[in-house]
Amino acid sequence: MIIPSTIREDIEDNKDKELSHRVFNVGAYLHYVKNGETIKIPMNHIVNKYKEYFDPYIEDFELDYEDERKYLYSPKKLSLDLYQTTEYWSILLYINECHSIIDFAPEGSVKAVRPAYLEELLNEILILEGLVD
Repeated sequence: MIIPSTIREDIEDNKDKELSHRVFNVGAYLHYVKNGETIKIPMNHIVNKYKEYFDPYIEDFELDYEDERKYLYSPKKLSLDLYQTTEYWSILLYINECHSIIDFAPEGSVKAVRPAYLEELLNEILILEGLVD
């Protein structure tokens, strides 16, 4: 690991690193020889591997009827409202035991990682995985 000499250098080194659905999912890669295209198929969410780290910070958030309708099939909307980013939608799917957005139909409550702790948890996990410095 190289230590940056200036803040500007540190910003430049890290500006393309992001927390996103692609980073959170370990997957299989399919390469199509015919057209040279490669796609990643998500297979195992990183939260699964580190579930014991998340468990103490997961709680049920009560929803009224309006919120149930608002978030029906919309984990990205819930992620935006809870965490000010849509990037954590797949975490919401995983901890609510949903396989896709079609399964995301919260009734009465929804499980979520407390917003104050999520980024810190993810950063620690990504460091453990060697995905960030």
